[in-house]
Amino acid sequence: MTNARNAGAQIARNGEVNVADVMEIPAASETRIVRWIATVFYRFNSGIVDVQHDLEEIEDLQDLVEKGPHWDTIDHIHIVRSDKQYAELTVEQAEALRG
Repeated sequence: MTNARNAGAQIARNGEVNVADVMEIPAASETRIVRWIATVFYRFNSGIVDVQHDLEEIEDLQDLVEKGPHWDTIDHIHIVRSDKQYAELTVEQAEALRG
């Protein structure tokens, strides 16, 4: 699998796929604060191609999916927090932080 953002949107898997031809990939500098990393996995004839999006707000993913290839070509989406400061925080601990 290939990561479009890291490859400068010049995706090529077996020389067949260029994700930049089917969707606009925002430059990394367009997002000031990265709180979420969403990776969208698209099905192409040549295989699965993944496109990483660095997001400040998770709701921004909807617009990026709408701008991309047809949503029925999405195999799956993987979303993780980019900030590992609270990687081990539990729900109960978070409630206690609220005071």
